[in-house]
Amino acid sequence: MYLNIYNVSEEKKYPLLSSEVRFSDPETIVRSLIAFSVKNPDFGSWLKTLVHTFPESNDIYHSSPFSSGERFFIPNDFSDAQKRAQNFYYFFLAHPKEAELATKLLRGWIEEKPLPLPKLQVIGLIIGWIPGIDFGRLRKKKKMHFVAEKNFYRKQNEVCAAATLQANTEIIRKVLHAANGNQNRLEPEMQDWISGEREMCFYEASRETIHDLVREIRRLPIPYALVKGNHPELLAVSPSINTFALEHFPGIQRRKNTQ
Repeated sequence: MYLNIYNVSEEKKYPLLSSEVRFSDPETIVRSLIAFSVKNPDFGSWLKTLVHTFPESNDIYHSSPFSSGERFFIPNDFSDAQKRAQNFYYFFLAHPKEAELATKLLRGWIEEKPLPLPKLQVIGLIIGWIPGIDFGRLRKKKKMHFVAEKNFYRKQNEVCAAATLQANTEIIRKVLHAANGNQNRLEPEMQDWISGEREMCFYEASRETIHDLVREIRRLPIPYALVKGNHPELLAVSPSINTFALEHFPGIQRRKNTQ
């Protein structure tokens, strides 16, 4: 499932780098899908279709309100939400006990927010509706986000490039290690970043703001790596973070010279 990176210091050639991997709880993933359905009713109808393929049960659980910190994990668009739901569906098939509470949350959400059930079309494990949008058909460039202190960008280009590459490589190395090298087990946004078109977005912030952001996302299944030490700090954050929430975080300013 989703992976989170934080907290373990390792000696590197450039500075110290803080990172760790853990598996997230499926309830957080489901809550992010429910939150996105409020923003996108079409996805809500699609998700309801998916939930109706689960075994019938009257056992439900009503979710608590989505917290402000969790806004960072709301999918960026319909395609990302669809792929995240697909990952959860496969997780549910493989680990029904571990996904039990999450599926109860989905059933409780349907009871609270009844939606019209669209015409069902099932192709293997790919579920859509006629005329249908299948998993993974809509592809956009995935954005890896880099938030650094202002002094970082005053360094020589080679130094900035080395630190950026280190942080990006650390995220990929850690998530692949946690997935036992199986790219299919990665979060969908990281899968697309590794194998598809990609973009790098750069932001400026104070060290205090960077640490505040880390405190917000470290509780969520969002991979990140923090380059730190005596140098200006650089935070790399996975494409799974909600771009709007990141760019509207107090104290963060996007740089114009993004790649």
